[in-house]
Amino acid sequence: MKALKTIGHWRSIAVMISTISIALTYTGFASRPVNVIAAVSGIMLLIISALSAMVMTIGIRSGRMNVEKILAAAEVQK
Repeated sequence: MKALKTIGHWRSIAVMISTISIALTYTGFASRPVNVIAAVSGIMLLIISALSAMVMTIGIRSGRMNVEKILAAAEVQK
């Protein structure tokens, strides 16, 4: 359960980074002339952080199911 909490914290950080990257992308496209470096780096960071958050969410869900199965198996053996 402690590992799942740690993964949850990392997921929160990934979501925060994706939010910041949305702002960076918007700033890149909103500026005149368009700041290509900010826009492209924001898009790349958004993709990486969003995918990371999704993978961590799947890991947390699978981890919780595994913990429930382990606890159920431990109670059966008693």
